[in-house]
Amino acid sequence: MNKFITLCLLLCGFCYVTNAQPFYLRGSHGAPCDWGNTNASCELTDPDNDGIYSLNFSAPFTGLYEFKIYDGGTGTWWGGPSGSNAWYASNSGQGILISFDSNLNQIHVAGDLASQSNICAPGDWTVPNWNNATPTNNGCIDVVTPGNYQYKPTYCGTWASWSPIDGTRDMNASNWQLNTLVANQTECFTYNASTGHVLPPPPPQGFYVRGTFACDWNNLNSGCQLEDDGFGNYSVTLDLGPAALGCQEFKIYDASNNLWYPSGANAWFDHVGGEVTFYLDNNNLVGVKDHSNFAICAPGNYTEPMWNNSTPTYSVGGGVYCFTVPVAGSYEWKPTFCGEWKSWEPGSGERSVNAENWTFTTECNNQNVCVRYNPNNGRMEPAFTSAESSGTMACNDHVNVTLNDQCDADIVFSLFVEDDAQIPPPAYSVEITNSVGTVVTSYSDFIGVTLTYTVLDNCSGNTCWGTVTFEDKTPPTVECDCPVGGETGIGDYSEDCTLTCWELPLLKEKYWDRLRDN
Repeated sequence: MNKFITLCLLLCGFCYVTNAQPFYLRGSHGAPCDWGNTNASCELTDPDNDGIYSLNFSAPFTGLYEFKIYDGGTGTWWGGPSGSNAWYASNSGQGILISFDSNLNQIHVAGDLASQSNICAPGDWTVPNWNNATPTNNGCIDVVTPGNYQYKPTYCGTWASWSPIDGTRDMNASNWQLNTLVANQTECFTYNASTGHVLPPPPPQGFYVRGTFACDWNNLNSGCQLEDDGFGNYSVTLDLGPAALGCQEFKIYDASNNLWYPSGANAWFDHVGGEVTFYLDNNNLVGVKDHSNFAICAPGNYTEPMWNNSTPTYSVGGGVYCFTVPVAGSYEWKPTFCGEWKSWEPGSGERSVNAENWTFTTECNNQNVCVRYNPNNGRMEPAFTSAESSGTMACNDHVNVTLNDQCDADIVFSLFVEDDAQIPPPAYSVEITNSVGTVVTSYSDFIGVTLTYTVLDNCSGNTCWGTVTFEDKTPPTVECDCPVGGETGIGDYSEDCTLTCWELPLLKEKYWDRLRDN
């Protein structure tokens, strides 16, 4: 007998577990689905056992009505996230689908009068404030003045709203937050007709330039967003106006992952007016293309006085900038925007307002150290010393050198070394000799004569040589102290009138003045 009773209890218990608990629609719309009902016509059902209970409900009246879902098994009431009632708006007899998702404890409403077009947005961003008839442009609002505001989406003309927590309907929903960064910024939300929820603006995605200029440190403005070139490299070009802004700081913000590039100190650019282009490549390296005409200096502990941020470099072409180190040794330094400490990182070459020091070692006195600047992305390639490249030194076979108007020439290594733009100048010296090995210093004495030149790398001792010819291509000038026609105009030339003037009247003055007849 006891076994039979136990079996019955187990079977009954099993039957109770497998029967779904009843959920009822209860609300202010009156019978049959009023606040106290357990009417079968008001029960939500879940025929496919997915945990979502639904009721096709015919609204008895026209108007705005509040309701909750009542759990008949536990006595629990479900409404909006605040604990307040949910709501719907209807015409009399209008069919509405009301659902309860027991997996998420959320209420859905489909088919009532609420839609994307009749949502208002009262808040403190409007004048007057908190006007529940403040319309949206199909779910979008234009905020005139940048700032931090509160608002809530409402069914126009009422305070029936949606929760900022999950977008479900809530008669006492908390205020939504609104943060705009530029004038007339547009914010949009989306109405989901299948659930009756309002979805807040999606979280920002992509990369944005942010800094001490128009694209400020908090912006998510589409005008400041970088675009993908299809290969994972992002860029944006901004016209910052004709007025020079000078040196400005910036970073690239990854809104999708809440990351900043560069990860350390801010990058920088120098604005002299017009456009600036910002880059983030597929290695997450930051670049910038500004005017790039600024002077690059080289402060460090190799100079006297040390760490002088006005210590100049000199350009040798091809974006290469060099400086001479008087005494061989190992040193620290950094390339800087002259007169300031804005610099470049030694590893990545990215710009930084607080870059680490660079290092180098020179093998001999007066050796040169160089960096290469890339104007297309504003980055600086790591430093290298002249000794590292002098092993590839090669001379041109023959060089023609034109003398200047002083019958002289500036003899520099770049006249003789092949591909000089691709290597920095070491401590080179150049020597020119004649056919018997005598050093030539007066080039005007050897015009048209083939001479031999030798280039010596003073650090490595490497040499190369070739031949050179000096040419005089300066046209002669005629100096004449004879007045046209003589002293009195009748051919009476003074004794100081030289023979170089014989041809002058004919060639220059276009007439014959009897100078030859005298």
